[in-house]
Amino acid sequence: IKNFDKAIHLEPGEATLYANRGQVYHQQGELELAIDDYNMAVQFNPNLVAARFNRGVLLYALGKNEAALDDLTYAINSDPTQAPLYFNRGVILAETGQNEAARADLEQFLALSDNNEWTKIAVAMLAEMNEE
Repeated sequence: IKNFDKAIHLEPGEATLYANRGQVYHQQGELELAIDDYNMAVQFNPNLVAARFNRGVLLYALGKNEAALDDLTYAINSDPTQAPLYFNRGVILAETGQNEAARADLEQFLALSDNNEWTKIAVAMLAEMNEE
């Protein structure tokens, strides 16, 4: 954290420094500090996909689904090639009962992603939606 603090002091408008320090705070469980840094990163660079993604995931974990969806949607619009964005937005959409939109996101995630543990979860979620 100290190195990020020094770097931010030298380059106070550098969005990636705030996003990266926010990620460290997030990993350390300092959620409010992480949110503050993600907010600064987005303020300096609204199109910084990593900051939008990480803030969206954190907001979702805090139960702020609409704000999380806003960040993930913005990130997708900025870079529609990032599979994790679709997966995370799809999960939130499914949990909020927006199954058609969730299905579309999970299918897009599968189209973009390599076969990994998240792929299995997405396939299971889609199968469950098809049963409903």
